Amino acid sequence: MWEYTLLNDNTCKNMYTIAERGHDRAKNMITAIQAIYTAPINKRRGLMDGLGSIAKSLFGTMDANDEKIIKEQLTLLHNEAAIRHAVSNQLKIINSTINHISSLEENIQQNERNLRNLIQIIRNQGHITSRHQAVDEYFTLIIELINDLIRDTEDILEYLTYAKEGFLHPGLMSVNHVIDNLKGAAATLPEGLYFPFSLDGSDWINIEKATTISAYCDRDNIYTILQFPLTASPTYEILHAIPLPVYDHDNKFVSVEINEPYIAVDTEQHTYITITEYELQECSKIGLNYLCERNHAINRIISDAICEIQLYLKAENQYKHCNHKFVTADSVLWKKLENSWLFSAPTKKVATIKCKNYPESKEILENTGKITLQNNCKLITSDVVIRSRLLERTKIIESYLPNVNITLLRNAQVLDNKTDQIKLKQLVRDPNELKYLGIKLNK
Repeated sequence: MWEYTLLNDNTCKNMYTIAERGHDRAKNMITAIQAIYTAPINKRRGLMDGLGSIAKSLFGTMDANDEKIIKEQLTLLHNEAAIRHAVSNQLKIINSTINHISSLEENIQQNERNLRNLIQIIRNQGHITSRHQAVDEYFTLIIELINDLIRDTEDILEYLTYAKEGFLHPGLMSVNHVIDNLKGAAATLPEGLYFPFSLDGSDWINIEKATTISAYCDRDNIYTILQFPLTASPTYEILHAIPLPVYDHDNKFVSVEINEPYIAVDTEQHTYITITEYELQECSKIGLNYLCERNHAINRIISDAICEIQLYLKAENQYKHCNHKFVTADSVLWKKLENSWLFSAPTKKVATIKCKNYPESKEILENTGKITLQNNCKLITSDVVIRSRLLERTKIIESYLPNVNITLLRNAQVLDNKTDQIKLKQLVRDPNELKYLGIKLNK
């Protein structure tokens, strides 16, 4: 506030100096007028002057001195009128200048008040913006802490979900730590027992398939239980028995009735196990091997073994314990496998194989055999058209919108709006007016 008071004091001092100069000039002019209008004290020149005065008094004649005085008085009157006219014009100019400066001072004071008010508004807005920024920083920290908590919670849920599905989360559980513990345990296993997988990080997928994983948590901890299988000799080969009719005579096909489609025979061919397709799916598959729990009956291979074992071992009288079925057909019989087909033809047949982007080829179907079709291929005979599986490719595009804090942008816009509201009065209404007054003062 003292800065504005000092500015007003300087203005008043300047105005006082201007008024004082005008006062001094007027005072000097009045002094000159008084000096001019003061009657001179004349001294007569002796007797002749006295006689002249008497004669002038008696006869009204004018001497040289009177003429001089009259001329001086007329000159003074003429000069006085000119001076009065000049002073009048100068006073008008001074009054106009004073009025102009007074209006200028009022505009300056009004602008000062406007600037003071707007500066206070901007200062208050700056405080509000600072508080907003501080609040934004606090909330940013709080949101980051909450996000960290959410991420930790999501990691826990994801870890438990992985464990429920029988997998270890690779980002939350150290695979190398698990393998190091397995290597330590392998050195202490009883003789004849071993892990059914290699203890190497590159074989982790097979280790995970063979491992039974469970997890639970209490208030503060998560407990993970890993159960690793142990295997012992002997190992078994799994056989899938598929009944394929074989041409016999007169459009008659004969096939063996299969009661046990899946059989496991030990590599030394001393024992076998019967297993269903569902039980086989419950086993863990490691590469080309199945890892199954030992909860099946183990049968010895003897002369009275089931039909499927007799056929596999090609024993004498191998059809002794087998039942036969007869089928009548005039064309090729087909048995579907995984993208392959078994066929049994009563006579020779020509089949055409067409594949996308490849030239077609011919195949001779005779007796029994197996045909494998590649992707996007089809087999055509006079009786049937067989298509292979079609592969489809899909592409997933993922997108991310980060959250953007626009508080600072909004505050900047508020300040811009405040500055647009600043309206100052014009200090000089007509700049040419001061120039005109200055020219008149110089005259």
